Amino acid sequence: MLKFLIIVSLLASLLPSLNGLKCYDCINCSGIGTLKDCSSGETFCQKIYAVAAGLETTTKKCASSCVEVNTPIVLGVGGGTYCCTTDA
Repeated sequence: MLKFLIIVSLLASLLPSLNGLKCYDCINCSGIGTLKDCSSGETFCQKIYAVAAGLETTTKKCASSCVEVNTPIVLGVGGGTYCCTTDA
């Protein structure tokens, strides 16, 4: 009985990792986007924001790698990349 409980506990601890990461997905978003299941190699949610010549664009997606960047908006140009490793 003890072996059974140990096996069930181990399997239960693996369940969150089996479900995978969920991120919002959209290109040139005007809202939050659509929630998407990421592939097994995609371990980051990524949001890319850019401003240039008065136009703003936001892209959200799953990513296999992600480096955060924050470029202050100066003279109407700037943006950033934001990363997380938890569900959107």
